[in-house]
Amino acid sequence: PAGYGEQMRIIQEKIAPYLDKAKRITASGHGDPFASKYMMSVLENMHPTDPDCSFLLETNGVFFDAVHWERIKHLARFRVELVVTINSFDPFTYRHISRGGDYEKMLQNLEFMSQLRKRGELAHLTNTLVIQDRNFREIPSFIKRSFENYAFDQVILRPVYQWGTMDEDVYWFKDVLNP
Repeated sequence: PAGYGEQMRIIQEKIAPYLDKAKRITASGHGDPFASKYMMSVLENMHPTDPDCSFLLETNGVFFDAVHWERIKHLARFRVELVVTINSFDPFTYRHISRGGDYEKMLQNLEFMSQLRKRGELAHLTNTLVIQDRNFREIPSFIKRSFENYAFDQVILRPVYQWGTMDEDVYWFKDVLNP
């Protein structure tokens, strides 16, 4: 959007200097922090002064790779928790739900995350599935694969929400938790 770069520059100038004093930093929400050059800049320039500082980073897994980790690996001396939302291990379902996602890259990155977790560079690793019409039947295999094939500490199942991004009739079909 127009003016976004300027808004991010202002945020960096006004807020970033205070982040080094924070106790907990969360980077998530409306987009993957590893896909944003602005968020990556904020994270890579952080040097927390509190040894108990912790980070909660949320990603879809496509951009959390060795290149991005290299830029922020200095944060590993703090508690870094990573929440990954991939929504499916099935290639067809993944491609339908995660439009624009890269299934093969995501799988490679899950392996990389697992190695970071095993080495203790990530303090906690969570895999998330947003339950909907395309993936609810995969829940048992999703949980099993998360624990057996990757070093996930936790699996979270979340309901699909209507954020105003889909028609009501589309949402009605996706919301399999609605009796």
